[in-house]
Amino acid sequence: MSLNEKIKNESEEKKSLPSERIYAWKDIRTAREPRETQTERRLLELKKSLNEKTQSFFKLTKIFFKDHWNLLIKSAAHNHLRIQECKRRPELGETCNLSFESYSHLKKYQKKFRLFTYSFSSTLASILIAVMALQIFFPGNNIQGATYTWAQNTWAGGADEITTATHNSNKTGWTKYFSKDANITAGDDVKLNAVAGSFVDTTDTDFNAQAKTNVYVTGSGDAGAVFALKPEGGACTDASQCNTNLICSSNVCYSPWQNSPCGVQVYKEDSTGGAGAVWKTSQTVCVGPQCVGNLLVDDNSIDFSAYTARNLCKAVDGRLATRAELLCIYTNRASLVGAWSAAAYWTNEQSSADPTDAAFYRRFTDGTEAQGLKSGLYRVRCVK
Repeated sequence: MSLNEKIKNESEEKKSLPSERIYAWKDIRTAREPRETQTERRLLELKKSLNEKTQSFFKLTKIFFKDHWNLLIKSAAHNHLRIQECKRRPELGETCNLSFESYSHLKKYQKKFRLFTYSFSSTLASILIAVMALQIFFPGNNIQGATYTWAQNTWAGGADEITTATHNSNKTGWTKYFSKDANITAGDDVKLNAVAGSFVDTTDTDFNAQAKTNVYVTGSGDAGAVFALKPEGGACTDASQCNTNLICSSNVCYSPWQNSPCGVQVYKEDSTGGAGAVWKTSQTVCVGPQCVGNLLVDDNSIDFSAYTARNLCKAVDGRLATRAELLCIYTNRASLVGAWSAAAYWTNEQSSADPTDAAFYRRFTDGTEAQGLKSGLYRVRCVK
């Protein structure tokens, strides 16, 4: 190798060293980037490229339609000047992508474009008019719905698995059927065949195992017996021996409700035992739906589980008396059936002065009305 060639090679190697060093440093920097950063950077570059291409596409499309709209409605001279102007002065914002070699070339292109546009538009309009005309003058077959009725009131014609009824001929008067089970009788009507049977009950267990209507069972084992429910005034040992809506008191069945001069019916006995019942299970204000204002409502579909006294009256289809009704009952208590305890009876009203803690009651010892804690135990006499 000559001295000149050696010097030349050394010179070329020196020139290549900086770029190689730069390239190596770039590779090191890229290699040190986290994988997430590289992915994010590439996604941003891809998104940017996609946005640029999309904007470019819409821009070119807009220019295309604008150029051809002008060709369609403007003269060839106007379009020639416009194209020359937008090419000469693009900074004014006027853009176009049409280019013609000469004015005559522009006129030929415009003529062909107009001819194509007008022909295509005319053809499309003719097709639409023809379709509309066909629909108007030749509507064709329309699909329509129909409602059919079928009446059969006898099956005396018997079973027939071959002959079938038709709508036109057998809307009425059809008497046949396809088939039936052996336990069905078909004639002028269709009914299940009766099945005869018998059984013998001899004990209270047998009697109670069957559905009972207007009877009650007494005794045990073979000593069991069935009796009719007792009417009002009949002897009884408990309410299960009395007719519906009657109670047993002093071994006599009678209606638990009695008329009164107070405008309400009054229950013939207290709905609580000797201990009494609380007005409410907690010392809190009564609000809807159980109360309207300070009064318990009459609607027995409401849940009164937290209002013990009111719930007792709900159980007998009644309610608590108002303050005025309870005063009237106290005044006329001697004429009403049922023993009255020398105790206080609840009303349906909570105290307006202290609705959280207190409700009204009336003492049947002296007729005095007072307010007591809702958790107090007082008697309950229901009305309706």
